[in-house]
Amino acid sequence: MINIRFAKEDELEQVNVIRKQVHKLHADGRADFFKPGGWDSIKDIVKDRFVSDNSNVIVACNDSGITGFAIIQYIHRNETPLLKMTHWNGELVNWN
Repeated sequence: MINIRFAKEDELEQVNVIRKQVHKLHADGRADFFKPGGWDSIKDIVKDRFVSDNSNVIVACNDSGITGFAIIQYIHRNETPLLKMTHWNGELVNWN
């Protein structure tokens, strides 16, 4: 069974293990978009998103550990007469 919940700070390194694998997959497959050596410049993003008031890190776990994650950014915009303008933007990764 998969459990979805907010990440704990001590789990961020496990999230980065998955992120690094996905980054390599992207860089190997789409070198026109992704730089192969770019990992060092993005590895701290998950920590930044974890401590930010405007984002969260959500993990998917099973008995063997973290199998996927999502980084959610909350975007606050001014309300209009028709819409309340708080919404989210997410990056979702599932890696088995």
